[in-house]
Amino acid sequence: MSLALALTLLSGCDVPLDPDAGSDGAPTARDASTDASRPDHDAGPASDAGPEGDGGVTEPECAASDGARCFYVAVDGDDTDEGSLEAPLATFQEAIGRAAHGDFIYARGGTYGIDNAAIATLQRLPRSRFAPPCADGQVEADGYCQVPYRAFASIRDWNGYPLPGHGGYVAPDGAPGRPITLRNFPGERPVLDMTSLDREPAVEEALVQRQRYAIAILKSHWVIRGFEVIGGSINLAGNIEDITIEGCDVHNVVRDGGDNPGLIRLNRGPEDVRILGNRLHGIYDHAQPGEWRDVGDAQHFGAVTTLSGETYGGTDDTGAVEIRGNVIFNVPQVFFFKNAARGPIEIVDNEIYDSGRLASIVTSNVRIAGNLIHGVPTGIWRHGQGFTERGGDAAEVLPLDGQNLILEYNTVVGLEGTMLSSGHGEGRLLRNNLVFGMPAVAATANWNSGAWLKLGEDVPPNESKLLRYESDDNCFVVPDAGFQHAARYPAEGRVQHHDVEESRALFGLELRSTVVVSDDPASVFVDPAGGDYALLPGHACGSSVGHTALPD
Repeated sequence: MSLALALTLLSGCDVPLDPDAGSDGAPTARDASTDASRPDHDAGPASDAGPEGDGGVTEPECAASDGARCFYVAVDGDDTDEGSLEAPLATFQEAIGRAAHGDFIYARGGTYGIDNAAIATLQRLPRSRFAPPCADGQVEADGYCQVPYRAFASIRDWNGYPLPGHGGYVAPDGAPGRPITLRNFPGERPVLDMTSLDREPAVEEALVQRQRYAIAILKSHWVIRGFEVIGGSINLAGNIEDITIEGCDVHNVVRDGGDNPGLIRLNRGPEDVRILGNRLHGIYDHAQPGEWRDVGDAQHFGAVTTLSGETYGGTDDTGAVEIRGNVIFNVPQVFFFKNAARGPIEIVDNEIYDSGRLASIVTSNVRIAGNLIHGVPTGIWRHGQGFTERGGDAAEVLPLDGQNLILEYNTVVGLEGTMLSSGHGEGRLLRNNLVFGMPAVAATANWNSGAWLKLGEDVPPNESKLLRYESDDNCFVVPDAGFQHAARYPAEGRVQHHDVEESRALFGLELRSTVVVSDDPASVFVDPAGGDYALLPGHACGSSVGHTALPD
């Protein structure tokens, strides 16, 4: 596909999309350009004004060209109207059904509630086959217990179980160079609030472990821009391409970790996807709503989650994803790229803070560059897993499992645990990163102590995979010069803990890297209390490390 990603190293997942599952939505508008300042920890929805265009230029009320059309949706619209600015429609689905290549669908400001949920269907409950009689509030259909479900915007063909008065429909694809755009009206903020979809308690309880999609996309060549999504995710699925999610505020989602949830979720096959300038925060387990810390199943959550099907038979590979300019916070885990896939995934120029862990990555060809990461105690929990027993051919799957990871020009503040824990795969390049923290001392480290690099291998040091790693030109600002740089975990025997001097001697790592002893962020950064983590001029780390040094 055509996404141009600046990777310099190029060489399946579990829950299938239920073909009868509905999709709900609740997005919010925010400026597509990310504010460079540190967001407030308690920040709520974005400002009422949506994207205003570049350079302060006022956007037109209709940006369609070359014969394309514009449709308008408003909270007080009417689906029998023509869909003009003066006579808007009431539901997104009516507008989607009328759209064609190059068209724009504008959502006027306001909070869209149950009357704007155009899709009313039945959705299967998991593990309910042959389970009738069904509980109160549920309906038996096709051998499953099902519940009423509604959606704001479902960009897919629908052939499920519509409720009375809601028939099936067909959603269009855009075209290369002429996508269909669903976005906020300039200067206004449409709020799609899934928490407004009141249900009977029995129905709500039955749905708590299901994905709740605010916007579901199963068609190619679409742009989604400027929505606030409250209590619902944006989901992409199937072999689709050329999708942009931009300037949205997605937050306060409650899910069950076993269903691999994400605030933005790519399921089995999406390619050429751009996730740009969004604000992603607040995803919680149903057992502890409102609290992202110490989630028991944190590894299955992500602000951005990708689910490839490669592990289960070599099909529906997820690839070509760009994640740039986003602000992400208050999530158990920031990125969850589950199962082998070819990528590439490019994560550049994001601000990530106050979250449990940076990532769990099985996808190959991932570049993480120029990001400001603070208040995230653990880095990449796992890169590669060498794991095919659930299906798939090792000769096909393993080459897509954890190959080629670039970690460069990032500023990482407050690292307490391990930065990179590696499994299967080759090609790890870590360079020009500025790291503040890492309190574990190699001489007194134990099994659970954090390290810059950690891997399990049952070989002597002269055969270690670390000999094939490239980690250099970094700057480590640490409270003790003997910090644990590398840890090796053999299948049997004592854990091996290495400080940076031993890593240099044994594995040839960090030959040009700098170690500075300090535990005071004010001695390193311009204004850490105010969120400015630019390196102080003249600092011993030099000028070629950290997020501000990323080359153009």
